[in-house]
Amino acid sequence: MHVPATVERVRPHVEDLSCYNAWMPLVHSVERVDSRTWNVELRAKVGPFARSKKLRMVRTVDEPSRIVFERCEVDGKSHAPWVLAVALQTEGSDTVVSVHLDYRGTLWTGGLLEKVLRDHVAVAKERLPRICA
Repeated sequence: MHVPATVERVRPHVEDLSCYNAWMPLVHSVERVDSRTWNVELRAKVGPFARSKKLRMVRTVDEPSRIVFERCEVDGKSHAPWVLAVALQTEGSDTVVSVHLDYRGTLWTGGLLEKVLRDHVAVAKERLPRICA
């Protein structure tokens, strides 16, 4: 998405998962654990049904133009990977924000949830530029 703001204005909203629920409706709640770790609850609602997932996410890459968060649970169990990668690129006076979510599990797949995710992304594309203005 194109955000009409500098990288310096956009970066605080994408480098801290605590900020995501202000612009990405999939992120229901976030609890900061430390400077690079968050407990995140994702929630998708389809009609009267809701599906939620709690994840412990750690920022594993923190570069000027690239930020990566990865699931890192501490319960000793095996969990499906979740990787959220954010790229920031200056284009004129705008910032191009690219967000890629890689999920390798089976619970959050299927046509209905994919549609809900697309709808949430559409909302995020409207909200993030307003927040960064």
